[in-house]
Amino acid sequence: MKYKPDWHQAAERLTALWNHQPLDRPCVSIRAWQAVADLMPVKTPVDLEAYWLDPDYRVPAAINSIKQTWWGGEALPGVLLLANWLNCLGGTPCFDANTIWFETVAVDFTKPSPFRHDPQNIWTKKYQKLFLALAREAGADDFCVSYGAGLPVNDLLSMLMGTEQFLMALIDEPDWMERAILDGARDNIALKKAHGEMIRSA
Repeated sequence: MKYKPDWHQAAERLTALWNHQPLDRPCVSIRAWQAVADLMPVKTPVDLEAYWLDPDYRVPAAINSIKQTWWGGEALPGVLLLANWLNCLGGTPCFDANTIWFETVAVDFTKPSPFRHDPQNIWTKKYQKLFLALAREAGADDFCVSYGAGLPVNDLLSMLMGTEQFLMALIDEPDWMERAILDGARDNIALKKAHGEMIRSA
């Protein structure tokens, strides 16, 4: 692995851990900042959406972050994409410098759940574009890119409905909530399959 010179030793330890084999010490993940000279130029993002989603910003910023990190123990050089939250069950994302969240939606419990994953959603497409750009830069073994698994359905629903509406609906609308959770879970399974196919075809 390009950014971890002792990768072979780390791989042996992680493999032993996975196989429940005894080790002389626990596996540890230690990261520390280090100074490097060969950083990539990074343009300033035009807005907060670009800060999270623009490959022209996120890719060089991610590579610089990896280069400026000392990956100790069994730490794996990699990038965590908070943007995988956009693989959601609908909703309008809001961006700030520290996180991404979604506008809450008032629910009509006389109608089917509006919280469904649409693979053609503009935010899903933007996430896929970013993920593929990073994956191509990572190549076969330069660094890891986090898989876009999204969040569990109950977490997504509480975020999209708002905590109070979500908790009250569990009591007042249990049948509706059960259907919404099961439909969302099926969408998540389909999403993960599609994501796997996208990775294999990249």
